Amino acid sequence: MFLQDLYAKTDKQVETGLRNATFQWSGETNAVLVNGVGITNQNITTNNCTSCGLDTIKVDPGKTYRFRFIGATAISFVSLGLEGHTMDIIEADGSYTKKHNVDFLQISTGQRFSTLIKTKTCDQLAADNKLQYYMQMETRERPANATAFAILEYSDICNFTPTTGLSKKTFPTKKPLSLPPTQLGWLDYVLEPLKDNNFPALSEVTRRVTITTQQIINSTNITVHNPPSDNNAIIWDENNTTWTEYIEPVPYLVALYVDEKTYLPDMQRAIANEGVDPVTRTFPAEIGEVLEIVIQNSGSTGGGLDVHSFHFHGKHYYDIGSGNGTYNVNENELKLADTMPVLRDTTLLYKYGTKIAPGTNAGWRAFRLRVTDPGVWMLHCHISQHSLMGQNTVWVFGNSSDLVKVPSPMVQGYLTFGGDVYGNETHHPKVIHFHEEP
Repeated sequence: MFLQDLYAKTDKQVETGLRNATFQWSGETNAVLVNGVGITNQNITTNNCTSCGLDTIKVDPGKTYRFRFIGATAISFVSLGLEGHTMDIIEADGSYTKKHNVDFLQISTGQRFSTLIKTKTCDQLAADNKLQYYMQMETRERPANATAFAILEYSDICNFTPTTGLSKKTFPTKKPLSLPPTQLGWLDYVLEPLKDNNFPALSEVTRRVTITTQQIINSTNITVHNPPSDNNAIIWDENNTTWTEYIEPVPYLVALYVDEKTYLPDMQRAIANEGVDPVTRTFPAEIGEVLEIVIQNSGSTGGGLDVHSFHFHGKHYYDIGSGNGTYNVNENELKLADTMPVLRDTTLLYKYGTKIAPGTNAGWRAFRLRVTDPGVWMLHCHISQHSLMGQNTVWVFGNSSDLVKVPSPMVQGYLTFGGDVYGNETHHPKVIHFHEEP
């Protein structure tokens, strides 16, 4: 079940507006599509489209299905329910979990969940007098929220004919479900891994890095950001740094190979500067560390707050919860008692209010991470607009011997876009084996 946003603009139009000298917001999503299909009250997909309609998922009675929901939206945080059915969550972001029964899902951009859904028996369908049920979706936490639907349709093998059916071309006249408002901390401290996952205790944590994220309006007044040369730039800031294509146009790992001395971050500079090396604008960590990373939501320079879906590339982190105000390690340890957090890669930083004094802490999300994989990894907001506006951090795991250990001649084809490791119509890709057995 692939969820995505529909905009009445192209990607280029959205990007140009966000980077324009006079900032132009992308606007809100016009609809949420399911598997690329859907309709909207704004008549964008239905206009002159005889084939447009609601996505239909066909099932048989009396079976158990695995539904995998993929949050491929650009900005939408979606609440989703299935009329007449509940769901057992069994996987989150690629990690299997113990069964956890829910009436609805909250799916932010970048998140994935697998659920088991038991379909109704023929007797239950006959009692309901129908073979079709709505899947209902509503976006949350935006100035304008969208509603969308799909249809779960049972095969006609029960020897009865329902007296009514659902239209696949229009929305229902009345919503079949009353989905709740945003459930702050949904799944925190209750979702458990299917098997022991070597969760690190607080005593194993070697260092805590707190990242304060804040929207900065008219950021040209803050020289550390070095944004594009416009007068009304709006950017997202993390510990007095931001990361856009304007910061370093060369991929960072490529830059390390080209000029290791310039781009390798300094750990001592980073420790003295809230975890970020101000010279390279990166967050370094040593192999073997156990990090606790706290992302702190903060009031914008205009007093606003937003919801963020934070995604870590590379190894998955242990999600250790969220809460209002400022992170308190002792209070959170009490909540973690007798729990085993799940390995995740995308979790939500909630907002606790809409207006707040600029720079005031208003919610947090925390992870623990065993640093084992050398590389350059992004930790960023998965909302496309926020990422484009600089809500990204770059993490460098390992020292020079860990990172640049493959000799440069062997990786040369990877360092150039379109290099010889990429095949085309004139040549096969050059194959380089890194892990062959002797």
